[in-house]
Amino acid sequence: ERGELARAREALEEAVSLFERHGHSVATRLVDLGLIALELGDHDQAWEWLQRALEAADREGDFLGALGAFEALGDLEFDRCDLAEAERWYRRGIEAATGFDPVNTVPFLVGLAHVAIRRGYFDEAGRLWGEAERLAADADATVWPAVSVRHDRLQESLSPWARRAFEHGRSLASAAKPGS
Repeated sequence: ERGELARAREALEEAVSLFERHGHSVATRLVDLGLIALELGDHDQAWEWLQRALEAADREGDFLGALGAFEALGDLEFDRCDLAEAERWYRRGIEAATGFDPVNTVPFLVGLAHVAIRRGYFDEAGRLWGEAERLAADADATVWPAVSVRHDRLQESLSPWARRAFEHGRSLASAAKPGS
């Protein structure tokens, strides 16, 4: 949180080693290591950590660790500008979360909204974003404040025309009933 990524990486690597040695779940810590590598711009290292996280999540039955890996892999591919792969990971996360608490789909819907924006589908991006907002509000999600900051930055980056299309899609999602 303080931006001391090198120290955080060292501590997490040590934690993973200790957790593995004592048979504790490591998937989430591996996701954190992948996120640090992504933040540092080391895509290859991020990929390695996140693949290890997926393997650990599968082995450990760690649902939240798997969701974290899917989201981070989507973010990694988005960062690499591979929108098809980013979309694939975000959709995989939504699929994995189906049948569980719908709030788990929020970060994936936000990711898909960013993909839609990059592709120039502003109405669709707004609809996805509005669905994420509605799900978060319905669940009284504590994750939403961080996503809300992303919304503010996103809004600042859109042209007036794109912002209108985005808000139109967003208003349609807000008016829709759940699951429609």
